[in-house]
Amino acid sequence: MSSTTPGSIAGPGPRPLPIQLRPVTGESELSYIRRLARANHLRPGYLRRYLKDPGKDKGIRLDWLAILAGRPVASLEYAFAGLGARQGRQPPGNHPGSRRPGKAALFKIIRRDAYVGGLSIRALADRHGVGRRVVLQALKSPVPPPRKQLPARKSRLDPFKDAIEGMLLEEHDAPPRQRQTVKTIVDRLVAEHGMTGISYSMVRGYVAGRRGIRPRLHEPARRSAAMSWSPAHLAVEHEDLPRLRDLLDAGHDIEDDNGDGWTLLRHAIDVEQDGHLQSGGPLHADVTAFLLARGADPTRSGPEGMPAVTEARTRGHWLAAEIMRAWIERGRPSGTR
Repeated sequence: MSSTTPGSIAGPGPRPLPIQLRPVTGESELSYIRRLARANHLRPGYLRRYLKDPGKDKGIRLDWLAILAGRPVASLEYAFAGLGARQGRQPPGNHPGSRRPGKAALFKIIRRDAYVGGLSIRALADRHGVGRRVVLQALKSPVPPPRKQLPARKSRLDPFKDAIEGMLLEEHDAPPRQRQTVKTIVDRLVAEHGMTGISYSMVRGYVAGRRGIRPRLHEPARRSAAMSWSPAHLAVEHEDLPRLRDLLDAGHDIEDDNGDGWTLLRHAIDVEQDGHLQSGGPLHADVTAFLLARGADPTRSGPEGMPAVTEARTRGHWLAAEIMRAWIERGRPSGTR
């Protein structure tokens, strides 16, 4: 089938895209296509239409997607949740489930295919969508090796945690109204310990966790104590952009709101504005800008019907409001207002 498309997939049939992403285990095909399109600066809907299988109402050309992504078809089938069953294909290894099996079951399947089918290490790796190191481990022993323990993530706040613990110990028996404010703790860290380059919100999050309370949010969107933040919301709260980038790369929903309307973008506006007011430092919008670059929608209405761009303007976060306004104007067709 001939299809004329722009950029790197122009001409008849597909060609590999410049940026190729690894699918996340259990991810849907639509989620992977969306991530792949955004990484290559394509419209997700356009890439979905390009990959649509004309013989199926909602199916896609998995073989074309494999070429664009530079991965074996079997690897994609094995990663996508239920895609093989919907398109009449069996998952690699004839595994009946729609999800990837546990590592012990995977090792069993690999060993069976090696001894019964006589497949090579490379063929086994392609068939099951794993690396050759995993295949060698499976052939060496049916018992998977224990998971490697990753070292604890370092934080810029680590050198000052002992000082914070000392300040919190001073107020251990004091009633809540007589406790130090987070701003007082930040000021003491700067004056007594020479702390620099650490945001107010990072200290606030750590102090709140040590006191056993949840950091306060903007009043209209304050959460109940029973609710917990997702990993992406925690990354926004601590303004941890590398962690937030990793989570979004792994497929975390950019519009994550946990069902209460408090999206990552609205959370970022709150953290940036609150940190500016409490610490007196310069106003910044780096988390807001990053979320917009990753596809966050500033026009999406919150629980009170107010979009994020309006909320930023109302709360006085003029920098975020200007960035979002420019983002919205750039997305409009030329000549419209």
